[in-house]
Amino acid sequence: MAWDADRVALAVDESGIGCWVWCTKSGEIAWNSHMYTLFDKEPSSGPISYEADFATRLHPDDFARISRLVEASVSCGTRFNACYRVLHRDGSAISIMACGGESVEGSMVGTCVDVTKLLTTKLHESGVASSEHPLLRQ
Repeated sequence: MAWDADRVALAVDESGIGCWVWCTKSGEIAWNSHMYTLFDKEPSSGPISYEADFATRLHPDDFARISRLVEASVSCGTRFNACYRVLHRDGSAISIMACGGESVEGSMVGTCVDVTKLLTTKLHESGVASSEHPLLRQ
């Protein structure tokens, strides 16, 4: 059985993994459908903006750390892995595990996964209240 683009696309679609591409030179960003859900943006609401659709959605306690990480990754062309919270318009927050890096000069690719339920389950199993974990605080 061959591993092809159709199978990869199906696997990504079924998994709920958000995928993104960011041309850091032009600022252009492309998301798959899951990214719109993760970042609480309507697909028909216009072009994706780093500031409006990513940076302003970061929890204030995560903003500086993630901004430094993204800046370092862009300037050095390095990969990154990070967990952070995304604020939704209704005031709720989800915990995201993200990874990415430079694909070609001036362009980055990556993925985002909602790990809120996983973190909540693991904390519950260990007897720790969800409110005690920084990535689950609102």
